[in-house]
Amino acid sequence: MVLAASSFPHLAFSQSPDELHLKIAKKVRDVWGNKNKKLTLLYPKGSLANLKPVASSFTKLTGVLVELREAALDNVASELLVDGLLKPGNGDPIDIALPATMSLPDLVEAGAVKDLTPFAREHEPIGLWESSLYDLGDRYKGNLYGYQSDGDTYMMFYNKEWLEDSKAKSNYFDLYGEELGAPKTWKQLDRQMKLFHDPKNNRFGGSIFRTKIYSAWEFWLRFHAKGLFPVDDNFVPQFNNEAGVEALAEMVEATKHLSESVFEDGLFENFDSYLQGNKFCNFGWGGTQKAMVRSNPSYAKKLGYSSLPGGEFDGKVFPMSYFNWGWNYVVSSRSTMSELAYLFCLFASTPVVSTTSVREKDGFFDPFRSEHYNDKVIQEIYTKDFLYAHKKSLITSMPDFYVKGHGRYFSTLRDALQAALKSQVSPKLALKKVSQKWERITDELGRKEQVKQWSFIKSSYPSGLARVLK
Repeated sequence: MVLAASSFPHLAFSQSPDELHLKIAKKVRDVWGNKNKKLTLLYPKGSLANLKPVASSFTKLTGVLVELREAALDNVASELLVDGLLKPGNGDPIDIALPATMSLPDLVEAGAVKDLTPFAREHEPIGLWESSLYDLGDRYKGNLYGYQSDGDTYMMFYNKEWLEDSKAKSNYFDLYGEELGAPKTWKQLDRQMKLFHDPKNNRFGGSIFRTKIYSAWEFWLRFHAKGLFPVDDNFVPQFNNEAGVEALAEMVEATKHLSESVFEDGLFENFDSYLQGNKFCNFGWGGTQKAMVRSNPSYAKKLGYSSLPGGEFDGKVFPMSYFNWGWNYVVSSRSTMSELAYLFCLFASTPVVSTTSVREKDGFFDPFRSEHYNDKVIQEIYTKDFLYAHKKSLITSMPDFYVKGHGRYFSTLRDALQAALKSQVSPKLALKKVSQKWERITDELGRKEQVKQWSFIKSSYPSGLARVLK
């Protein structure tokens, strides 16, 4: 124990969670306070409200200024790469950034972000993550590179009133021989979207994403629901088979029962479309719920929430949850004040400070700590019904595909899926092409390292889900 305490000074921080941010602020103040220091933070558009109270509190407690610099929603990682690799020595560097968690492996491999492991050994308070419900995306190849700021578990939204309609219940039972209720499998969801789809009367089965950048997540889930991991233990893709073709064919068929604008609607347009109240279901995050409660609280009261549909194994349904976005505090490798930048990330991640951030109804950040779900303001912003479903989903979320080349793998997948969804190629040909391209990417990047990282990701799947996948 003596050896451990001398090797990891942060053990001395063991104390009340409510005091962690104050202890970190004192350390910053003692070393850097009142020295006209400034940190620059690159954030995604839409999250300024979440960051203002964090930056303000940090400055107030430490004397260190924090400049907030905005990037386009999907461009934080690319701007960080450009800043770190193409402009060395020019202008004020980015010290801290908030890229999507899925971008972390590629940022690490490009040398754009700092390994935070040494700093964590010295400064991270013991027990900091005891109440965290998801932090699988913070590490890559065993080292710490970021701190989660956002609980982006993917969820399902559906209109409870439509499910309770007596005529719909009767029609559904006559067609399928089962009671109409919240869909638990993809088969049930597809049947219900078809049942409710009535364009002539301005009613649609759903407004689920069909834009290239977002639609891949649905296929990812539909494929898992067939009982397969995306790659095998040798990192060979498993899409090009009967199960994969079936999953994509079902997705193509389901597109017929969605709103006509789904191929054009981006993130915010999707929110607005679903708020019209004439679509049965949608997929989204806590940010989706925030937008609806803020803009149309009466409609939000009509909604039900759940994890995404699952599959069936031995006659039993296995649920499906997926963490597919989430912003992550990282330190730029170009920062000249890496340790100070790290301490800001640590400060922002503490229970008290992260709660003030998630409380902001105009920002994206969603709950990811137990404390967040107990906060009265957060409960009012999201509603208790939503938070109950969100917490359940977050706890059982499978990790995203955190591997080197994530962007390249998903780019080829998105291109193929988009072609199939628009009936330009068959599902079989689309997935054959994807598999061939994935194999070439893996051979180029190095299969041995990909196998090693995939082994870690696979071991991080929820045990209940991992048992039914092969």
